[in-house]
Amino acid sequence: MELAPDETTAPNLFDLNGRTLFFTPDGRGGYSRSVRAVEWEDDIGPAVADGAEISFDGFSFDFGGRAWTSFYVSSRGVLTFGERLRYSHEGPNRGDTMRQIRTKMVTTPTISVLHKPLLGGFWGGHGNRLHVASSTDRVVVTWISHEPDYYPHGVPPERPTRLQTVLAADGSVRFSYRDVSFRDGNVGLFADGRVVKGRLIGRIVDGADSNLPGHLDLLEAAIYESNTDAVILEFTMRGSIGTPPAGSVYSYRFHFDTDQPFWTGLDFSDIDLTWAIDVTDTGERWVWGSGVGGPMQSDGDNRISLLANLGELQGAPSAVIGDVAEFDSVSWVGGQVSPPATIRMPVIARTDLSRSDSRSSSRQSEMFHYQAVPDLRSVTCRVVESLGDEFDMLVFHSEFRIDHQESTTPFVGYTANSAEGLGLDLYGDPPCGRRLKGRFALPVWMRASAVLDSSQTGGRRFDHGRSLFAHEFIHTWTARLSYVRRGMREPLFGDYCQCHWREELHAPAAFPWRPEHPGPMSIMGGTHWIENSNGTFTPQRGYFEGGPSWLDLYAMGLAAASEVPDMFILRNPEPVREGEWWGPHTGDREWVSIEQVIAAEGPRKPSARNAQKNFNTGFVYLVAPGETPDNEMLRLHAQHRERWSSTGTTSLAGDPG
Repeated sequence: MELAPDETTAPNLFDLNGRTLFFTPDGRGGYSRSVRAVEWEDDIGPAVADGAEISFDGFSFDFGGRAWTSFYVSSRGVLTFGERLRYSHEGPNRGDTMRQIRTKMVTTPTISVLHKPLLGGFWGGHGNRLHVASSTDRVVVTWISHEPDYYPHGVPPERPTRLQTVLAADGSVRFSYRDVSFRDGNVGLFADGRVVKGRLIGRIVDGADSNLPGHLDLLEAAIYESNTDAVILEFTMRGSIGTPPAGSVYSYRFHFDTDQPFWTGLDFSDIDLTWAIDVTDTGERWVWGSGVGGPMQSDGDNRISLLANLGELQGAPSAVIGDVAEFDSVSWVGGQVSPPATIRMPVIARTDLSRSDSRSSSRQSEMFHYQAVPDLRSVTCRVVESLGDEFDMLVFHSEFRIDHQESTTPFVGYTANSAEGLGLDLYGDPPCGRRLKGRFALPVWMRASAVLDSSQTGGRRFDHGRSLFAHEFIHTWTARLSYVRRGMREPLFGDYCQCHWREELHAPAAFPWRPEHPGPMSIMGGTHWIENSNGTFTPQRGYFEGGPSWLDLYAMGLAAASEVPDMFILRNPEPVREGEWWGPHTGDREWVSIEQVIAAEGPRKPSARNAQKNFNTGFVYLVAPGETPDNEMLRLHAQHRERWSSTGTTSLAGDPG
């Protein structure tokens, strides 16, 4: 399927390989820039640890209006001043694009040589090395790294990526690039940690409504310029926002539509993008939406604001509407929709770091990114409209990379089509048709390691592509189950998305992919706790050796409740030796039975005897607008489909039976 031009954006790919950028300070906080053939320092010094503090030897370094005596190094391609890099790829940040990441970098004085959250891999291993050489007139920092998530089918390039920066006593900065195999990242000088509100771009104004509580009565939603490449969105309420009651969330949202107004009948399916900030019952403020960076400090308890990158909104007149709501668990409690308006967003000039510039500027940064994530919701509807309502699941592969840091994908489930007794949030029906139970949330690049056929590459025995399929498909039914403990309902799930088994849960794979492995855990999370002779427990997380647990099979309708053995939760686990997370742990083992799960959720309906056993999956291969499929990649797509079709039961449950 060829994407429509408005379903993605053009990439801006890294073009500094083999070059050195030289930033010369002007003494007033700005820099001029020259571009040269690569000038590489061969003395890279000893290896240092991620997050190490490096002191300047005999001089201080002027940056962001302050003389610094030290800085912190990060294996992710950046230096920070005053504090270590705060951004973490894990948790709610896992889906961030380069636009969002760049916006979050402006709150700390930062020198970004080439920041990628997954530089060196998810855990920063894979040969990721960081070196520092110091002298009395300069410090040289060198990164030697890889991008393993996106190795073409798990095969690394012959030469690792090498990045280098030199901080000199005269305040100048050099960036040098050799053998950079990846094409995205954030590069530049982020000297000023302060974000200042500037000129008003546009606003929505609404009258007071005495029938609403003050925290839900929106008076104004305004967008302002800032001293960064991002804008500030500020909500003003009639009353104090405060902290929601337990189990509730306040959500403040701003919706954009660049093609036609969506407010006729409030058809929110036509929204192009949303910027939002949520207030949780712990007082935390979470931001989300395309281009959103982070929450901002506001000058009153009735105001709440966030920082966001304009991205594709630049220069476009956008139909906008504000939306304020309070949710109790997943239910809408109350709220307000503002009157609509039209706002034309400004165009922010892009800095081209590949060109020299004699003019001084405090903005010296460029964002390199792949194509924007396509709207797979609309693509799903095109598939159903073209081929009929014939699919239980849709898998999306693509011939192109997208602006996303992982080579895998989350799952979008339509739990109204699943089953009863599973504790699932009701996301409702699919956007088109009635049969679909779920789909990939992102297209997966066909050459990524997540579509790896290890039998062809000589890699590990487990096929990553089939594990991804199995894991996401099983999300149709798990992991949102709870159990009754001491008369109270308690979740068996945890983590940032509340969609995988909690780490303390021991629910091993029923038919593991590699039964000889010491810790074949559930493919949906948890930990395989091995009991030692002295009563301690050692964690083994054999994710790639595992498969569905009996609890997973029950939720899927592939096992009766009577077949599910007791599980246990290791409460209060603590390593015997402080900081040794993979060694023996103390803890209190608490057994959990399927009867306790049924007491919390009710029995599964339909039961295993009557549950669906045959499923039809559509494999959709996406090409960029104006492109035709690459025959080799299309062949790989077909191989992957056939490999799953012929061995799907084995991948899901280990045993072909």
